[in-house]
Order: sequence, then C-alpha cells, then structure tokens
Amino acid sequence: MDASFKRNGRELSHEEKLNVVQVLQTSTKEGARLDQADRGTTFKTGELKSKKTGRVGRKQRYKPEDIVDTVAEVPKPQRSTLRDIMDANGISLYNLHKNLKAGTIQRRSSRLKPLLNDANKLARIAFCYSHVRRFAPDVGEAESGSRDRRCAPVAVLAIGVGGLQESESLDMYDVVHLDEKWFNTNKDRRKGYLVADETPDRRACKSKRYIPKVMFLAAVTRPRGIFDGKIGMRPYVTRSPAVRTSRNRPTGTCKHANDIGECVSIGLP
Repeated sequence: MDASFKRNGRELSHEEKLNVVQVLQTSTKEGARLDQADRGTTFKTGELKSKKTGRVGRKQRYKPEDIVDTVAEVPKPQRSTLRDIMDANGISLYNLHKNLKAGTIQRRSSRLKPLLNDANKLARIAFCYSHVRRFAPDVGEAESGSRDRRCAPVAVLAIGVGGLQESESLDMYDVVHLDEKWFNTNKDRRKGYLVADETPDRRACKSKRYIPKVMFLAAVTRPRGIFDGKIGMRPYVTRSPAVRTSRNRPTGTCKHANDIGECVSIGLP
C-alpha cells in the first residue's frame, strides 16, 4: 500500500480494500500473526532506542544550573572540601559528589607563586643573561672542543641591540647551586605494624620544639661523565662519642659529626 495515500471519503473503495488485504497477508499465516512480525516492522520503520531514558527513576532535586549558582555563592576560602560546601549551602554530600563526577564542579589546586618586584625580575633576567654568549663561536672550534664545553645554540634578545641574534647558552658545568635543607630526626606521629603480643614503644618529648633537627648542605650541579644515575642527598658524617657532658647528652654518648674533609674530597672533580 502506498504510504502517501490520502482518503477522499469515509468508505474505502474496492481497490483500496484489496490493497489492505494484500498487506495484511504478508504478516499473517492462516489468520494468525507471524512470529517476530512486530520486530521486523520495527527494524524497517521504527526506532529501537529506549524511550525510558530521562523519564524514569528519581527526579533530580538539583539541576546542574542550580548547583553552579549555589556553589558560586559560597566564598572560595570555604570550598576546600566538599563537607565545607555542604555546611555552607545545605546541599547533601551525595549530590555534590555526583556533580563532581559529572564535571559540574571541578577540583583544582593552586600553589603559591614567588612575589617578585621589578628588582627581583631584573635580577633573574641578569642571571639568565650572564649564562648566554652574545656571539656563537666558529663551527670548527665548537667541534674541536671538548664535550663539556660544547654549547647548544639558542636565540635570545641581546641587551642594547634591540633585536634577536643567534647566541649560545653556556654549558654551566662550572656552576654549583648550594642550599640548606632542614630535617626533623623524629616524627610527631609514627605508624607501624605489630603482631598480636607486641605493644608500641613509648615515645615522649617535652614539646615539638625539642625534636632534634639536622641541616644538610645540598649542592646541585650538572651531571658529569661519572654520573651513576643516583639522585639524592647523602650526608658525610661520622659517629663519635661526646667528649664532655652537656644538657643534650652525657659524656660518651655517640653523636653525629660532619666530616667536612671527606665531603670536600668527594665533591672535587
């Protein structure tokens, strides 16, 4: 039967009735409907997509627009955790976490940046510029030099020239950065695994101010040819008994002493 057929009257004509019978005979057998006839018709003309999506289940209490507006009203210092947001606007933790997974709200972290004035910025620029050569050497000279003194060409802004020129950065093999690092020899809270018959050791201290501290002088430089791939700070200390009694320890107690001579001998190239 033609799908674009339009009826002109209330009653069907004889030809129209025959067309209807022929169409019905293709989907029936002895007056009964064929198996899977409805699915075959659906595959040809219908849609298989479920119409329940978005229409069933619990209705959303908060739309994404409501979450955005409500969270935006909370001051940023009170948005460090989801529980803080829940206490500020009254939205349940479940709804906040669900919108976090959906991407309506996002978790971001911020780090402190160095507050530099104009003098600090100029000092940094001067330090960078001090490790740049204004004019690149001859190619033959660079190839004949040692590997440690070879430099990579870069383009930098020459001070006083007013334009870009080809220069080269220094290898910085003769530069050593020194920095002090403080470490506590003990922790305020220490975790450990014990068996059934064991008890944790008692640790006592007057206050956190009495926790001993150790300072390391760290030196950072470019790796040399003897670099073994290990990165870290290694203290050069010796254990020796205390010569005299002090308020920190009695005489004869083993203490750590810096071995400056060993440190210097190892640090030299």
